Amino acid sequence: MAEQSQKLVSTKSNKLVDAGFFKKLNGMEMRIVNLAISRLNPMRPLTQSRRFEFTVKEFLDCNSGVANYADIYDTVRNAVINLGRTWVEVETLEGYDKTEISLLTERSYSKGKGRFMVEFHEKAMPYLAEIKSNYTSILLDTFGALKSEYSLKLYEIFSRWVFKGRFEISVSELKDLLGATEKYNRWNNFNQWALKPAIKEINAKTNLNITVKTIRTGRTITDLEFTIFDKSKAVEIEKKSAKRPKFPHKNKYGNYVKLDPQNPKMSSHEYGLWARDCLKILEDHYTAMADVTLEDLRNYWVFLAGNDSNKSKLGKKADFLVELKKRGYKLVLCELVGIDPKQTDLVDVNHKVCNTAPLAATGGTASRPT
Repeated sequence: MAEQSQKLVSTKSNKLVDAGFFKKLNGMEMRIVNLAISRLNPMRPLTQSRRFEFTVKEFLDCNSGVANYADIYDTVRNAVINLGRTWVEVETLEGYDKTEISLLTERSYSKGKGRFMVEFHEKAMPYLAEIKSNYTSILLDTFGALKSEYSLKLYEIFSRWVFKGRFEISVSELKDLLGATEKYNRWNNFNQWALKPAIKEINAKTNLNITVKTIRTGRTITDLEFTIFDKSKAVEIEKKSAKRPKFPHKNKYGNYVKLDPQNPKMSSHEYGLWARDCLKILEDHYTAMADVTLEDLRNYWVFLAGNDSNKSKLGKKADFLVELKKRGYKLVLCELVGIDPKQTDLVDVNHKVCNTAPLAATGGTASRPT
């Protein structure tokens, strides 16, 4: 794990995240905790200084999501006071049902200078220092740009599981982690007022793109499966794959090289020949699904859909749709369309998406690959 020197990064053990250390914390308290953690060096010994000082200005510099500056000193002070008397959950000791620790052992503040000091409890340090593996790191300015408390907590969770690309959890457990159990008893209310707005904000402001699939037990939605994609990696993929050889010019195949967007199998014979040769270029160029650009994910699907004899070593048609969904896209009439977070549950990778509603009715953004 390389040291971070340019931007403030909050790194913590996954054991702390998995235990839901943030359950009892509000948004302001989470911001302060992550700011303090960012000043620790996760690679250094447990004996490093546990004390951290910061000013209101330093706090606001990395928390653009704080919209109300009125009485900001009192707001931060109250959060620091609350942190000093809050116990957070950590991994449970063997033989017990729950284990909690105090994050802080000391707190100080100076109103005239707008300066604060917090000191981590020694019991918290094993989750914040000497971390060699199984950790989660988040950029503080990205985290701090979020406004909603639910967005902040979900971003912690999703950042924990982004390496895997998916995360499944029961609705009741997620409500507990977000501190929303009592406020939102009904799924519809929880989804409408907590979950969907938070995912929408995370997708708009952070490096992550989140989609969600509901899982029912009988008629009741009991579990959720999240797909998590790191958009910053998508940029790297696009750069890495930018030199893919060009497809042959369609004029070489005749005057009627035409795709049928409603049903690729009904495309012209000349288009089928062109698609076969283009698919070979893709197969020669790519060795892993993760390296395929958005444009070529679309191309792969169209070429495979046009003829059942066309095959790819990377996967089947549905596999390319799954990858598109992870990156926040779907296909409509064989065009790339950004997925509206409100319609995430409606995306079905098993459907023939080229036969769905016309592009003008989607409300998404489209791009025609060349």
